[in-house]
Amino acid sequence: MHPIQRMSLLSTLGLTLALPTLSVSAAAADDSALITRGQFIKQITDELKLTPVNKQTVLPTDVSLDSPYADTVRIMRERHILQGYSDGTFRLEQAVSPAEASLILGRFLGLADSKASTVLKSDYSVDFSGQTAGITLDTAGAAIKKALANDTSVSSWLVADPTSPTDLKTFRGHMEMGMHILLYPNAGSPLNNLQTTVKSDISYNKDQGLHQSITTAVPGSDMVMKTINMEQYMVSQGTFMSMPNATNDGVEWYDMSKQVPFTFEQVMELQKKSMDVSKTLVTPYFFYKDLGTTEKDGQKQRKVSIRGKLTNTADIVKTLSGLGGSQDAFKEVLNSPALAGMSVSLSAVLTVDEQTKLPVSMDGDYIVEYGEDPNIPIEQVDMTMSMTYQDVNQPIDIQLPEEAKNAKPVPVPAPTTVPTPAE
Repeated sequence: MHPIQRMSLLSTLGLTLALPTLSVSAAAADDSALITRGQFIKQITDELKLTPVNKQTVLPTDVSLDSPYADTVRIMRERHILQGYSDGTFRLEQAVSPAEASLILGRFLGLADSKASTVLKSDYSVDFSGQTAGITLDTAGAAIKKALANDTSVSSWLVADPTSPTDLKTFRGHMEMGMHILLYPNAGSPLNNLQTTVKSDISYNKDQGLHQSITTAVPGSDMVMKTINMEQYMVSQGTFMSMPNATNDGVEWYDMSKQVPFTFEQVMELQKKSMDVSKTLVTPYFFYKDLGTTEKDGQKQRKVSIRGKLTNTADIVKTLSGLGGSQDAFKEVLNSPALAGMSVSLSAVLTVDEQTKLPVSMDGDYIVEYGEDPNIPIEQVDMTMSMTYQDVNQPIDIQLPEEAKNAKPVPVPAPTTVPTPAE
């Protein structure tokens, strides 16, 4: 993937263990018995009423087709929660350890593994630290209900009054983001990871488009941090980005329309119903928790945590169509090589004006894991983002500048050819 394409995709994204067979009923009779890995993950899938997207998902070597855990294991693999041990097993009969239980719940919540235990304890009162020998069946059940449940108060509040002015027409925003980019060892880079920061001022008009002024600090070839200033427009004419030219004495505009997964119209289609939250829809993917209200400048503000994980194109298509899009409209872009195998985890706190239900600020962590696309050298991107909103639903004009209208297409590197040896 061309560096400009990677930059554009990353900027757009700024705006996702393991487990033979044991009878469930045999151990369920004693709530004080230690729960196995198989029982634990099955409790989760039963609680969330999950079913596998693909019944043909390959099972581990120690899980048979007629195992009562077969579908549960398929779900764990599809959702990138657990993939199994390096020897190809899931070890379902093994007692689940406190650390494993925290990681599994945390991954459903979109939490980084390193933060799972801490956030579960602080935000959900789920603490496995005293369970040194393992976790009992009743302890596991209580933890699952605490962590993987939506607060009914959030769902009812968000949908209580359909006439409330929740339509986000315009806003200006300031975003600060830190990114840790992990590269595949064979990516051809002298480094296996990159640290970068991004600051962006955003203008949005749902009838005109999105404009970002982006300042990125990245390491150069000499490993010294360099600042790159960019602009990006996502409008009805397409997506366009400006970057410094080769001599660094001006900028070049590029037409990114064919490289960005979504068109402006598709993003707007999502926006139409983005606040129409349905508990039935969000439960399998995102979990909402009411963090209470505060008052600032005489206005009541409500804080809501939004945590979850989208793990494959089927999940994304299902979610987008549920939010008002059509599956036909999104299937083509979501089945592109750039998105195949991608997962996006989100753990965020959104502050909303209680009267208008419009956003005030958002602080979140994102984890973007890429599939094994040979054109994308990035394995994973960990992002921490802070966003504040101003001028919500105030007049904002977004017009594509003339120089962007004459933007050149993104240069595509010529394929590498290997000379055929002379016979």
